[in-house]
Amino acid sequence: GGPTNPVTSTRFFLFSGDDVRNTTNPTVAVDAFGGVHVVFPAYAVEDAFYAYCPEVCASQDDFSVVTLDTVGTVNNAMLAVDGHGRPRVLLSTYLRVYYASCDADCGEQGSWQVDVILEHGGDYEVSGEAFALDPFGRPRFLMHTYRTPFPTGDWTPSTHFVMCNAFCDEPERWESWKVDSRNWEETTLRFSEDGTAHVATAVLAENGSGHMLVYFACDYACEEEGSWVGLGFVEAYSDPYVSLMYPAIALELTDSGAPRVALIGEDYRYDNAP
Repeated sequence: GGPTNPVTSTRFFLFSGDDVRNTTNPTVAVDAFGGVHVVFPAYAVEDAFYAYCPEVCASQDDFSVVTLDTVGTVNNAMLAVDGHGRPRVLLSTYLRVYYASCDADCGEQGSWQVDVILEHGGDYEVSGEAFALDPFGRPRFLMHTYRTPFPTGDWTPSTHFVMCNAFCDEPERWESWKVDSRNWEETTLRFSEDGTAHVATAVLAENGSGHMLVYFACDYACEEEGSWVGLGFVEAYSDPYVSLMYPAIALELTDSGAPRVALIGEDYRYDNAP
């Protein structure tokens, strides 16, 4: 069912520069000029990698690769590109959150600024694609309390909206507000041109069992919990202990800013089948 003259594609191995390591969970973005940006964490120990190809990418030689240094394993590497084609990266480890940015010559190691913006000591996670730039190119993300299969009386779920407006390499420039007393997990965050924040997420039930797949929107005062208006879809299908599958939901916006959501919910007609 494809085109009569299909575009020729090439498969190749995208490597991690001179330091060859196992990598995982890549994220790809194409900027307004056709440039291809990729970020992918090392499988374990520490670090993530950023790769860039200016336009047509036919082999690994077309990519330049730099290392984004971290202390500790990166469990989520998120990528956003502003309207000028400048990459912004958020790296979440088990103890801290890093923000990395580059304004020019981003295939050069020395062009990158990588900074710890939050030391949380293992209390929080940033999961899914919860990092995005607003229409002015300012970084925002959503984080939640760490996930545990065995919650205790000391474990209190919550979700926080975190943002920076300028000089974002300085940790004190980042501000955080609690927006829910539940965990929003595996979140996708997007902004439409009018500045509205759109979120698709898996909201943990108050009793800690199961997730509801929800769409939220906020167009003003997003630091206030009541500003996020939500619509629940269906209970999520997940099986993190056998099939290693977390709740699955994803969001994209049309050119006019209308949300489109894909999700995997439970179908109770078939004994918890998706």
